[in-house]
Amino acid sequence: MDAIETQKRMKAMTVGAGRTLLAGCALLLGCGDAAPPSRAPGLPQRSLVATTAPSRVLAIGSNYISGSAWSVTRDGSIRALPLGATADSVVRPLGEVIAVLNRDPSQADNLTLLEERATGVALVSQVDLRLASERAVYRSTNPHDVIALDARTLLVARYNVPSLAVIDVERAEVVRTVDLAPYQGRARLPNPDALCRVGERLYVTLQRLDDVARPAQRAMLVQLDARTLSVTAAVELPMVNPIGAMVMVREGVARLAMIGSYEVVGDGGVLELDLRGETPVARVLLRDDELPAAVRGNIDGLAVIDDDVMVLKVVGQRRPGMDIDVTRVLRYDRRTQAVRVLVQRGVWSGAVPVVLGDTVFVGDPGEGAGHAGAGVRRFDLAGEARGEAAGVGVEMFPYDLQRAP
Repeated sequence: MDAIETQKRMKAMTVGAGRTLLAGCALLLGCGDAAPPSRAPGLPQRSLVATTAPSRVLAIGSNYISGSAWSVTRDGSIRALPLGATADSVVRPLGEVIAVLNRDPSQADNLTLLEERATGVALVSQVDLRLASERAVYRSTNPHDVIALDARTLLVARYNVPSLAVIDVERAEVVRTVDLAPYQGRARLPNPDALCRVGERLYVTLQRLDDVARPAQRAMLVQLDARTLSVTAAVELPMVNPIGAMVMVREGVARLAMIGSYEVVGDGGVLELDLRGETPVARVLLRDDELPAAVRGNIDGLAVIDDDVMVLKVVGQRRPGMDIDVTRVLRYDRRTQAVRVLVQRGVWSGAVPVVLGDTVFVGDPGEGAGHAGAGVRRFDLAGEARGEAAGVGVEMFPYDLQRAP
């Protein structure tokens, strides 16, 4: 576990000092300390850049040791997907292709591309996320996000490396990097986290953690030209420690959760990012200490229903040396400040809520060491529960949720 990585530290803290976050053998991957070879190079049969409307949610299940992957539809139907997920994997649909970011140092980390065909899930390629010259320096890259630049080129945010990786899919290898080291400030690394694209501009959030437990250095949003990958703007954000995706509200306008420090309520919240001009503009939309006192905590992720209504994942303030004692998922109307608690559990939860059409998907971590009651829960936009939870494996909890075609 890398010392600079806030999210991984939080996961380890929640299971106590006696348990550590381990990665199991993936279904499609071998185990061992050697770097995985790039496998089955070639372009996928389906499109990396298609704009097919999402119709389901892909869920990664975790039990801190192994992982599983599932497809969940709005009516609650669920089926297992052999995506080779580990305990610390995230999934990112790219057009009609599925990318799995395996964050497992024993595998040197990797990106695995798969596509669903009539005969099942097929492996397209598996890529080591380091240039040959980086392999002696970085054992772990800790990939956090990936987007497709065109039909054969991917861009990956590598949290443990001070640059982005550009992957040629047909060659199944990193072909160049984009330097972000000038923007790390007082931090050891810039800590690139989330990626998004608006027209011919790309954006990446930088956590820039100068202190893991109590970060004080303000985060940054870096803008790049999508064709040349040159940096065209870098804007300091008004809060500390962005977490998770830039969630689009409408064309060119996104929202971003800012966790601040898990030990402080009042230094985080929600930002709104206007990405329509030559330079991005950020404003504070909601501070976490503005939530009603009964549900106040650190905003750890969000989904958007409309301009005024959001679904917020809120975790309780962590005392030094202690675990987070509560995770809540809230439907919050910022006009009226009306709150509806959708899920409340006494443990930390990984998954951020997702809105798909008229359905809100929420990851329920369950209770206790066996994660009793865990699964993907569904609600309507008013917060009314729909059916039973869709399980994601025996004694596993939902770790990552993503909309997919």
